[in-house]
Amino acid sequence: MLSTGQHRELLQQVLSLVDIRLDVNLDLMQENQSLPKFTSRAVTALSENLVRLRPDVFLVQGDTTTVLAAAMVAFYNAIPVGHIKVGLRSFDCRNPFPEEMNRRVTSCLASLHFAPTARARQNLLGEGICDERIFVTGNTIVDALQSVPVGERFESRELSDIDFDSRRVLLVTARRRESHGLALRSILSALKTLLQKLKDMEILYPVHPNPNVAGSVREEMNGLSRVHIVNPPAYGDLLRVMRRCWLILTDSRGYSGRSTVFS
Repeated sequence: MLSTGQHRELLQQVLSLVDIRLDVNLDLMQENQSLPKFTSRAVTALSENLVRLRPDVFLVQGDTTTVLAAAMVAFYNAIPVGHIKVGLRSFDCRNPFPEEMNRRVTSCLASLHFAPTARARQNLLGEGICDERIFVTGNTIVDALQSVPVGERFESRELSDIDFDSRRVLLVTARRRESHGLALRSILSALKTLLQKLKDMEILYPVHPNPNVAGSVREEMNGLSRVHIVNPPAYGDLLRVMRRCWLILTDSRGYSGRSTVFS
């Protein structure tokens, strides 16, 4: 298994939980990096390793920039690409950004398409992909969820201190690129309005490490009563929170091994 290191902290949590060992970690992640710079470094590093490893098939999962770069490199080297969790579409190239374009272009480069649902398969068929190259496999996110023993006790002390039994706890995640700036500020303003209207509600906000997210959230929400700003919890803890909270508000479309490539 080979990883570019995109979202390294979040990825390491998942790898440790399911006991997966990386064979190659390119460790390309840099703080607040631009898409062009990361893409160029990923293409170069992946190309060097792909030429050395020369796999029979290159498997990529999801819709990150890592996935697009890996698919391009495999295509340039005449290595078949298998795309996992394929066929998700918003039909808006700017939302999610850049994921919608990443997954569309990767579908053009892939030879094998492992779709999570029948609807995803229909999207691929509508784009002219041959039926015999599409396999409906289910969702790897669900596989990961079902493989993890959740239990009752939190690993994190700051989560253990939250009263999920007598308070309405609202779990919030917002971190996507299209939410940066004014959109995120609008979300945070709406959360403060909810706090004013719902006196028995508390907000739990695991903040993504991206400074474009963390800076805005801490500036707007730090010091507010009934607001818990925490670092991204371990996967098991997040599942425990989701099971106990009152409501979940998120701009995420799904997460599972988002920066990993299998060869």
